[in-house]
Amino acid sequence: MTDEPDVPLIADIAAERAVLGAAMLSPKVVEQVVEILDGSHDFVRPAHRMIWQALVDLALTGRPTDPVVLRDEMRRRGELAQVGDGSYLAELYRAAPVGAEAGYHADIVAALGTRRRALEVVERARQRLQNPEADASEVVGDVIAALDLTAQERAGALGEPEFVLLDDFLAIEDEPTLYRIEGLWPVGGRVVAAAQFKAGKTTMRDNLVRALVDKEEFLSAFTVTPPDGRVVIIDNELDERMLRRWLRDQDIANARQVAVLSLRGRVATFDPRDRAGRARWARKLRAIDASVVILDCLRPVLDALGLSEDKDAGQFLVAFDALLDEAGVSEALVNHHMGHNGERSRGDSRILDWPDVTWRLVREKGEDGETLADARRYFAAYGRDVDVPEGLLTFDRATRRLILSGGTRRETAADAAIPDIIAYLRQTPGASGRAIEQALSPHPHKRADIRTALRRAITQGQIDTTDGPQRKIMHFVAEPPK
Repeated sequence: MTDEPDVPLIADIAAERAVLGAAMLSPKVVEQVVEILDGSHDFVRPAHRMIWQALVDLALTGRPTDPVVLRDEMRRRGELAQVGDGSYLAELYRAAPVGAEAGYHADIVAALGTRRRALEVVERARQRLQNPEADASEVVGDVIAALDLTAQERAGALGEPEFVLLDDFLAIEDEPTLYRIEGLWPVGGRVVAAAQFKAGKTTMRDNLVRALVDKEEFLSAFTVTPPDGRVVIIDNELDERMLRRWLRDQDIANARQVAVLSLRGRVATFDPRDRAGRARWARKLRAIDASVVILDCLRPVLDALGLSEDKDAGQFLVAFDALLDEAGVSEALVNHHMGHNGERSRGDSRILDWPDVTWRLVREKGEDGETLADARRYFAAYGRDVDVPEGLLTFDRATRRLILSGGTRRETAADAAIPDIIAYLRQTPGASGRAIEQALSPHPHKRADIRTALRRAITQGQIDTTDGPQRKIMHFVAEPPK
């Protein structure tokens, strides 16, 4: 750039050039100083702002930041002529200091940027006060608020929360509970979907994605309000080819409303505990307009980051919350495994405390000779403003849809016993409940299931009862109405 524009006194062009040149040496330099600088606003030159924004975008998307790639990116944006047609980029690169010094130069640029913005605030106030009718106290209050906001932006936060007196807090009218998925997922809520081994959590995840973006009922039972932005899948278990195949099988109509990130083999790159890393991932999520994030699943991330599932899961979840907040993501779901022998989320109790809602996906222990695919699955959910009792899931292989279609495991087992009870009563009409239990248990049915089956069959009108001798209840197959 040969024509130097007038530069305000509060600026250091040499420091700006040093930061930009060092950033071209490696994307790691961008990652180092991106937390120091307040976006591109710290750069006084418009051309420097354009260059810095392009460098940040290149680094965040995993591309090199060298002058050749940067020049191509500036050309693609239609901004190359405004930064010297590539010659100025080469000049910055040739004069770049070593990367270790970039942080010091960025501190200089950032401090001067803050001073300039403060000066702008004061200057606007001075102009307002020249009006005799201006309210001086109001102007001063606006100056204080603006300077405070500038300090907050520099800290990279919206400011610390303030205490509110209870009467003021309660003076705000309650809003009705809104749901992303009616009765199952409150708007703004966090969900942990805890699933047993091979119970179908990936299929349920993909059903969930399809329901959210195609506005169809989830599990054919719960109405959905689609999010404004995109649904993001962060998968760290499936091979990318398998992930693609499984998602293609869902036949999602609004595929552009879904963004996919396959982290298998690269899980350690997803570490929201590190402030710089969190800022980087937050920018990625904002760039794709993420509204809902699905992390599938928790254990591989903990392993990759050297965190214990029993003691350290809370560290990750708190950092994950901070990432979602920084990215402006409203809702998130984390898939997690249950223990092989239990039906609760495995590991740190924080995994139970973190979500607003817990979904449970369990697989009934199969009978002899029954495969995992044949075993019955059950779904339940509980939490804040959510209480969905356990129900049987069926699977439509043609559409790959899970359907909530039945009752609890006890009710399902009982319903399976009813035909055998009816067959026994046709041969032995008037049998007592104890006689039926003795005849049909422990094989093929448990006593508890037989007792439940008798109650359900009587309620459904399939079995009639009469009082018998010695206060026994006699059972008969109900005759169909004539």
